[in-house]
Amino acid sequence: MRLIYLLIPIFFVANISFSTGQDNLVFKKLPERLELSKMAVRSVLQDSHGFLWFGTIDGLVRYDGYDNKIYRNNPYDSTSIAENQIKWITEDEMGYLWFVNTNGTLNKFDPLTEKFQKINFSSIHKVN
Repeated sequence: MRLIYLLIPIFFVANISFSTGQDNLVFKKLPERLELSKMAVRSVLQDSHGFLWFGTIDGLVRYDGYDNKIYRNNPYDSTSIAENQIKWITEDEMGYLWFVNTNGTLNKFDPLTEKFQKINFSSIHKVN
């Protein structure tokens, strides 16, 4: 049993392929050009199109398997991300990404238009 605990980290560090019945699993390191080592990653999501999304302390990063794109706040663009520090990310059934910044702002991202919508909680009324 101790041998299994010793081998598990090796599968995640090396580029190793093994068979589990019908599926072949391949573990590979992400390329250095992704530059996530310079950013503290707080959340990770693989969306329905296969893109990897990383919520970092310095923006939202999309990785398509070849290149990455970083979305950061632009104070002069109301359709940019609300804040650069991302707490968590999720995807809904329509393909929109939802995430929360560390300041508590809820954001909706449309991957087709690449526009962000900030959800204002003060406009949401409680039902009594």
